[in-house]
Amino acid sequence: MKKKSLYLIILIAVLLVLTGCGGTPAEPADAPPTVPEKATARPVEPTDIPAKPTDAPAVKPPTETPAPTGPVLGADGKPILFPNGVPVPMPEDLSIYNLTFYGYQTAALKEFVPNDVFKDKAKYNDSDRENARVALQYILDSMAVQESTQGAEVNQNIYGWHLLARIYAHRYYDTRDEKELETALSYYEKCREKEYAASISDHQALLLAAGRELPEEWK
Repeated sequence: MKKKSLYLIILIAVLLVLTGCGGTPAEPADAPPTVPEKATARPVEPTDIPAKPTDAPAVKPPTETPAPTGPVLGADGKPILFPNGVPVPMPEDLSIYNLTFYGYQTAALKEFVPNDVFKDKAKYNDSDRENARVALQYILDSMAVQESTQGAEVNQNIYGWHLLARIYAHRYYDTRDEKELETALSYYEKCREKEYAASISDHQALLLAAGRELPEEWK
């Protein structure tokens, strides 16, 4: 009896020990909170999207009052006929200069086309000769304008013929083109037929330069 009681006590003790070891396990302690890493800011990438325009009206710059056009005046208050070199374009109102078409054309010829500009290579340079070429064409153009406004016959007189003869004579001295020579001589011949004395000297000079004979009355 005593042995059975002892065995029973030992068995109960063993069961109690086993029960204590196999009970509900303790819950694990909470893990420390994870601190998120600090996010690195992404650089802003440029885009091709244009900025949205504002609705405000554009501010216009102040408008400058254009300077009045007109002749250039000299220190004496009088208009300067050729203030900027070779006269292009021709003034619209020649009365300001107290000149006719013919007066203006001969003034341009005198100013920009010296008599020996294409003959004296030492006295005049390439720039002088180029200015003379431009002026000669300019005068021819102005005569065409004159004829369109006043009629084709306006230059059909000794003054118009002499002016044209001088222009084409200069062009012949420049280029030695026979067509320029024949045109110049045709106008000089008209002047000779009208016995226009002012054309004789340069007519004779052109004939001699071209190796042509002089008319009998000039020999």
